[in-house]
Amino acid sequence: MLSAKLFEEKLVFIDSEALEFPKTQYLEAIIAPFKNDKICFLTAKALDDNFKRASSNISMIKIKDAQKFHVPDLINNDYVFVTKQGLIELETILEARHSNYFRNRKVASEEQISRLKDRKMDKFDKKII
Repeated sequence: MLSAKLFEEKLVFIDSEALEFPKTQYLEAIIAPFKNDKICFLTAKALDDNFKRASSNISMIKIKDAQKFHVPDLINNDYVFVTKQGLIELETILEARHSNYFRNRKVASEEQISRLKDRKMDKFDKKII
């Protein structure tokens, strides 16, 4: 889904969400080119107070940290603004989820899958099957 947003040019990378002033008018002027589009900000867990105060009065903005960011956030919003630190935290979470996936004993590990691919059936096994 992230690659689809990137292809549609609706995934915007920003350095930080920090604002100089906690004013809603200041933030509205920044997001004015997006007019009536729904916007989701993927931020770090430590959110800038000025940005939090300024965005609280704007209904078309949603703020998510990396832990709470899910696929419906990509689908329901037109644009996704990703901060640098938010992307780092999201990558860390996704890597941890991938490593936990193979801890489940019912799921074949990567080593088992590669062994099965490398193993070849001999002619005797093929005749029996």
